[in-house]
Amino acid sequence: MNPNPTFHAEPLPQSGPRRGRTPGEVLREVFGIEAFRGIQPEAIAAVMAGRDILALMPTGGGKSMCYQVPALCLEGTALVVSPLQALMRDQADALRRLGVRAAALVAGEAMGHRERLEVESALASGSLDILFVSPERLASPRLASLLSGVRVSLVAVDEAHCVCEWGHDFRPDYRRIPEALAPLPRVPRIALTASASMAVREDIRDSLLAPASEILVGGFDRPNIALSVVERTDLFGQLATLLRERLPLGDALVYCPSRAQVEDLARRLSEHGFAAEGYHAGLPADRRRQVESEFRSGATRVVVATSAFGMGIDKPDIATVAHVALPASIEAYYQEIGRSGRDGRPALAWMAFSRSDIGKRSRPSPEGEEDAEAARRERARIETVLGYVETPQCRRNALLVRFGETFPSGCGRCDLCLAPKPAGDASGPVRQVLGMVEVIGGFSGVSVVAEALAGMATDRVVAAGANDPSLPFGALSRDGVDKARRLVRQCIGLGFLEVDDRSASVRLTDAGIDTLYSGAPVMLPGFEGPRLARRAASGQGLPEWRVELWKALHAARHEEALRRGVADRLVVTDKAMAAIVATGTVPDTVDGPLADAMRAAVEAVTPARASVPEAIDTGLF
Repeated sequence: MNPNPTFHAEPLPQSGPRRGRTPGEVLREVFGIEAFRGIQPEAIAAVMAGRDILALMPTGGGKSMCYQVPALCLEGTALVVSPLQALMRDQADALRRLGVRAAALVAGEAMGHRERLEVESALASGSLDILFVSPERLASPRLASLLSGVRVSLVAVDEAHCVCEWGHDFRPDYRRIPEALAPLPRVPRIALTASASMAVREDIRDSLLAPASEILVGGFDRPNIALSVVERTDLFGQLATLLRERLPLGDALVYCPSRAQVEDLARRLSEHGFAAEGYHAGLPADRRRQVESEFRSGATRVVVATSAFGMGIDKPDIATVAHVALPASIEAYYQEIGRSGRDGRPALAWMAFSRSDIGKRSRPSPEGEEDAEAARRERARIETVLGYVETPQCRRNALLVRFGETFPSGCGRCDLCLAPKPAGDASGPVRQVLGMVEVIGGFSGVSVVAEALAGMATDRVVAAGANDPSLPFGALSRDGVDKARRLVRQCIGLGFLEVDDRSASVRLTDAGIDTLYSGAPVMLPGFEGPRLARRAASGQGLPEWRVELWKALHAARHEEALRRGVADRLVVTDKAMAAIVATGTVPDTVDGPLADAMRAAVEAVTPARASVPEAIDTGLF
């Protein structure tokens, strides 16, 4: 065997960094960085202490330091699972240039036979500090045999959202990672991703980590990226104008939904003098590598691509990311726009949107149960993206609310903040939407809620019990179902509603519950309708008895909280309170004098009325 293996592009150092140093010393001496950023210190400390952890950090936020630094402090070889072969090899090459004994094992023709044997020999002899491997390669019997004789220091799973079947970028082999690791001694695991909703975070933890693993969130805001959505009219003209304005500031990525559109736009841009190339999974591997190389070097200024391009691309001077159609999901959109502005300079995320995109992103009518579930997941992704597109207020807030953050005062850098429209009072219509969702939302999607509010007694509206006379059925009938649907989506963008990732049903958030019952005015920029139907036009969108019941329940809860010396919501959550108002039933989880007081309030305030649909499951609140 070659005593000085050549590997991919850089030789393997004869000896790795000296062990026994602190993380801060490794950061300075190996990587030339003076200080950690964000949640890096907490994530590294958890791994060094032997704990499992999920770290969520924005694209370009320094995820790799969270496993590379402890890998050089701990004895043994760190195992890093990553979905992209080209990225793994680039990372390994860069680390070897820093004196780190790193290598990648990739599948197929991506590495030669001699290089594979050299990597395997180095691994078996304990000469590697870090080994990058794809989830498919991790599951191979050959690698399992090699790892059985190796001291593994830690396991890092990058792009961990790939484990989630209802998320974006799902990779089935990510589900098999725990099985592949089972024969090895248990070592600390760190899962990392830049985009994961609350449900995806739990799925990552359940699938890859110990049950009590900590979730560290490093913040998702990228303040240097301005956000803009425009109506698509003349796509090529709009795109060409954008690129002429933006290319003096840095290179550009243009995302398209299809290979045919990639090739067409790349060709037309080239014909008009732009240094543009196309990229999609249908191109030969050599051609894809060439496009990536020329983009990194600056020979190509614009890459027109499908979503196959970009995960892990570390190019700091991308100033513009443009989407010429609706992105696949809000998580995919966040990752894709995060490839701009990594140098910290101002960047722009631009989207040209048409309503025709909705049908193109929708799946055909499902036939089997599995197809129906896939269609629901697709609809959930679409509705969440549309909530971002349709939001009437700060676009940054609409993006961040998906990840559990808010930007309530407005960012001052998105198109809606820079050119705000006069605000109108939308209190009544918004509360009609939220009131309907409170009762049927746990089982119904955006379209069913909109049809009910528009007074359409469709089969699915009747099945959901949404035409019950005690509900705001037909409250928004004057302006029709399209405007009702848009208002529901605006409530998603405002963070009042959320879409379940798996069922595509809509449900109230805590902010939505506060808005429903607070009585405070809801002012929306550009609001001119929908108008309430005559019978529902008075008040703020809720029957007076429901507001009174909420106040009575709130008072009883507050008195109990004072007695216990805790916050109100630690006694009974707002969602549980909303369920009591909706169903007229105090659950068994509330007991003692508080339960008696709440039941008395229900009996005193609730009028005789039609019962709510039996399908309501209060456990969802």
